[in-house]
Amino acid sequence: MGPVQQRRGGMLGPRVPGQCSPSIFLKHSFRGPAVMNVVVFAAFTVDLPRQREKTHVSISSFLKKQNPKDSWDSAQRTKDVSPQLNSATIIDIHPSSTYSIRMYAKNRIGKSEPSNELSITADEAAPDGPPQEVHLEPISSQSIRVTWKAPKKHLQNGHIRGYQIGYREYSTGGNFQFNIISIDTTGDSETYTLDNLSKFTQYGLVVQACNRAGTGPSSQEIITTTLEDVPSYPPENVQASATSPESISLSWSTLSKEALNGILQGFRVIYWANLMDGELGEIKNVTTTQPSLELDGLEKYTNYSIQVLAFTRAGDGVRSEQIFTRTKEDVPGPPAGVKAAAASASMVFVSWLPPLKLNGIIRKYTVFCSHPYPTVISEFEASPDSFSYRIPNLSRNRQYSVWVVAVTSAGRGNSSDIITVEPLAKGSSLRQDGGGGRCPETTFGTPALRAK
Repeated sequence: MGPVQQRRGGMLGPRVPGQCSPSIFLKHSFRGPAVMNVVVFAAFTVDLPRQREKTHVSISSFLKKQNPKDSWDSAQRTKDVSPQLNSATIIDIHPSSTYSIRMYAKNRIGKSEPSNELSITADEAAPDGPPQEVHLEPISSQSIRVTWKAPKKHLQNGHIRGYQIGYREYSTGGNFQFNIISIDTTGDSETYTLDNLSKFTQYGLVVQACNRAGTGPSSQEIITTTLEDVPSYPPENVQASATSPESISLSWSTLSKEALNGILQGFRVIYWANLMDGELGEIKNVTTTQPSLELDGLEKYTNYSIQVLAFTRAGDGVRSEQIFTRTKEDVPGPPAGVKAAAASASMVFVSWLPPLKLNGIIRKYTVFCSHPYPTVISEFEASPDSFSYRIPNLSRNRQYSVWVVAVTSAGRGNSSDIITVEPLAKGSSLRQDGGGGRCPETTFGTPALRAK
């Protein structure tokens, strides 16, 4: 700040024999913190008795802050100024304070009456103290509330007009450059909210007070962390492979620190079955702290939709894209609704329905014929889209045990119920279930079946 000058004039008291009566003009300027130059221009004459030798004169001044309660008795006295000098420097002046100055001329006989008072107000200087009671309060994952109070009164060096807030992401070896925000003062206590910050990130913050002369020292840097949030991105590289008919192995990549937005609490795997009829199975989820998981207890040879997400204390993050994986094939369940009936004196007709639990792709059906049970005397293969078979070359008047097994790539499944059947006796014909109608022996379209 450039010097600010003020000029006042004042006459010393009435002329007294043996004393000097100077006319003084004072000019003050502010040069840096707590230094005031008071330049004294004195023009005086000495009126002494003829019998006495010339008197040596010196000038002294008294300085006090302008306060109605203060008296000149408590004023600060400066050093005497030689009459050969026309200027003096008064130091240790507090910026932006008003002082009263008066001066005396004196010699060996005594001192003069005081001059008129000169009121001088020092220019402002940049504050000597930092803001007080700086506090940080994270109020969301992207905002921090800052509160503080003005510097101590005697360190303000003028009227506090505003503040500068410096903030930066805080990390060892990180960015040392502060982002600066300037705000106007509103009172002794101030509040400001920093927005659009990074989530769950450490920030360092300082505050400086400003007046017309400049900016004061910064407060001690305070560190705080924005609040946690849910992860911004899903886990990547989600991989799935069926390890058995009832289990799927999963793995994925964990998230970066920037994407987590908090402290990782774990991963959640969401999965459900896509059923044959187009319906969705029950949606289930399971959690783990590791980037891999084995899903078990699944339906055999079933297509599953799978998603993975990471979660923090703030909640679940973004789900990964669906991936689809089918569990492995297993041996099928038993064929359903097996029936057998004599088709002739040497042939039996067997029919069945697909297993309720296919557990894979049916490759074929195997029909077994036994006499006596469980000795297998013959087995026959039927294509996967066939649901009946005629067993030939049987003996009349002999009972046979018949059952059916479905086969997948995993092997033969469980046997169906065992049906006992006997070829027709000579001259007999097949009676349909429910009676009343007869089917000739030579008719093998779709005979009514009966189980014994």
